[in-house]
Amino acid sequence: MPEKLICAVLEMEYGSAEDMDRSAEKFKACPHVTFWATRGDHVHVVLILPEKMRWWAEYIGEHPGRTFGGENASLVFPEMVHQPSKLEMLIPKELGERSPCDAYCPSCPSYVRCLGCPATIHYKGER
Repeated sequence: MPEKLICAVLEMEYGSAEDMDRSAEKFKACPHVTFWATRGDHVHVVLILPEKMRWWAEYIGEHPGRTFGGENASLVFPEMVHQPSKLEMLIPKELGERSPCDAYCPSCPSYVRCLGCPATIHYKGER
């Protein structure tokens, strides 16, 4: 049975337009980022991820600088998502050694707990 996916809505503040653009470019192919929009010095990001990876989204909200390069963040998990189709992650046809943001899952200390990036061969969850 496929894993239950959840949605998280992240709002982050950035110190400069350059930092915001750098992060948008870095995460544009992330399987979990399904929407990235900017307004002034803020970005609004919609994440889709397996329910057991909720901790990962919470970590981004608590540590935006270490993760997505933001300065301040707020994160919400909607109770209900209204959309035309089902929730799904953006999985590339060709899986790589490294994630689209250039992370290498096996070298990350969180990989013990984390499922890894679904865009890589190191993903431990269901696709």
